[in-house]
Amino acid sequence: MVPVAVTLYSPGLLPRVRVVDARPSLPVVALPVEREAPVAPLGWVVMLKAIATLATQTSFTLTAGSADDDAYKGCMIVITDQATSTQKAVGVISAYTGGSKTVTLKDDPAVFTMAATDTVDILA
Repeated sequence: MVPVAVTLYSPGLLPRVRVVDARPSLPVVALPVEREAPVAPLGWVVMLKAIATLATQTSFTLTAGSADDDAYKGCMIVITDQATSTQKAVGVISAYTGGSKTVTLKDDPAVFTMAATDTVDILA
């Protein structure tokens, strides 16, 4: 078995998966990803936040964030478990309320049980 690295990147609006074989003599293959893409035509901007309060596994408030409604709508979010930082959940933001800094996810990532103080990276 040959080790293979998979990297997600965004060269524009279409994210792709780059599959690289560990042996330098083999070609690099790029495949389109079948999922919703966050809106980021000029590249990724990462905003590090933390969960202040948690209503459900798909709705929580941030410690800081934009005051504009739907500022992060359609963006990818990565939640890192504060207790075990190797556990990460990835989701898509379906709504954002700027006044309360409330994030609503499209689906529950269901990787671990999210809690207040877990860190959040928003790729916008």
